[in-house]
Amino acid sequence: MVLMTAIMCPSAEASLKDDAGRFVQRLKLKNYEKANSTFTAKMKKLMGPAVLKDTWEKLTGSIGELDSIINIKEVESSGFQVVVLTGKFEKMTFDIKVVYDKEKKISGLYFSPGITTVPYKIPAYVKQNSFTEKEVAVDVGGWPLPGTVTIPKGKGPFPGVVLVHGSGPNDRDESIGPNKPFRDIAWGLATQGIAVLRYDKRTKVHGAKFVEIMADTTVKEIVVEDAIEAARVLQKTKAVDAKRVYLLGHSLGATVAPKIAQEASFLKGIIMLAPLARDLADTVLDQHNYIFNLDGKIEEAEQKKLDEVKAAHKKIKALTAANKGEKEVLLIGSATFWLDLRQYSPTKVAKSLKLPMLLLHGGRDYQVNDDDWRLWNEALKGKKNVRARRYSKLNHLFFEGTGPCAPQEYETQRNTEDYVIKDIISWVKSGQLVPQ
Repeated sequence: MVLMTAIMCPSAEASLKDDAGRFVQRLKLKNYEKANSTFTAKMKKLMGPAVLKDTWEKLTGSIGELDSIINIKEVESSGFQVVVLTGKFEKMTFDIKVVYDKEKKISGLYFSPGITTVPYKIPAYVKQNSFTEKEVAVDVGGWPLPGTVTIPKGKGPFPGVVLVHGSGPNDRDESIGPNKPFRDIAWGLATQGIAVLRYDKRTKVHGAKFVEIMADTTVKEIVVEDAIEAARVLQKTKAVDAKRVYLLGHSLGATVAPKIAQEASFLKGIIMLAPLARDLADTVLDQHNYIFNLDGKIEEAEQKKLDEVKAAHKKIKALTAANKGEKEVLLIGSATFWLDLRQYSPTKVAKSLKLPMLLLHGGRDYQVNDDDWRLWNEALKGKKNVRARRYSKLNHLFFEGTGPCAPQEYETQRNTEDYVIKDIISWVKSGQLVPQ
């Protein structure tokens, strides 16, 4: 473990930065009572000292202890002031987003993969002079999201693909470390004559507002509504063939893609990259077991974190309708979130669909593993509207590697592999994969 080092001190004139720095220092020192004292009354109810402790220790249990703050900035979001502190943890960088209300009390707290000093590398399969980009808005009921449409040059109309993120407050590129897999996909497809729309996720753009509705939030508000609206925006875009709009989901986005297709009958087809087939709560527990066992032993601190995850998992399994609306966050969602998701079977819904489907899976993916791949193949066996391919060397981000995959792998600069891009292009244009 890395021993405690000094938190970077921001300049004196930036009072919110100073306050956020002190807040993170308290987390680092595990002084959760003191950290909680700067919250608004509503935040204190949502995230008391025990919940704050659980949240911070689950994070550090996954990515290691906080070493130092390497960047700090103040931005405005949806009428709130947000201080973003980029922390260097043992295994990767992570952004700590501290949201302030007008009284300079903390009204929101969010964590997401952080910035990196390593520049994005344009893949060799991209020809930037073959397409143009324009900004668009995706807006469902007062939740406006900025997005980008990448449009091939030349004579259209072109088929279109809308990209739907995995879990967490992702940006339109699904950035993690120096990697931007959604930009790879958008630019790779547009180079070969396919228009693509990608957008910032609602939980990223309006994270502070989500505190108000967290207890009543389901996957509908987190993913489904915005994905459908984004597909409609792409459908109406000049130079796009309205009858050939596809949806490409990754991870959670892929898992709910069948549900989206049920509600958006105008979609031509869905592309699922690493869709989950197993129960999500079970999967989160399995992921923690995998990570903590990577080095062949579980340290005392890791066992403590694992026990906490198991306790939350047990609570999730015991939830009933009477728990709906409770504010406690269990692993990654409230009781309402988990109860809603319990009613949804991605494989069952996909089996009922008649539109074309493409399923892609990485053989080194520990987040959505080969058990999911097996379950999907069993569920969709014999369906003529399905094409599927497993890539033995790829991880969850569809990057190549060797040996067991570890979270640190996502911090190494890579691009979505060219053969994955080629398979997606071939399927969109012909319904078939590139012959192996």
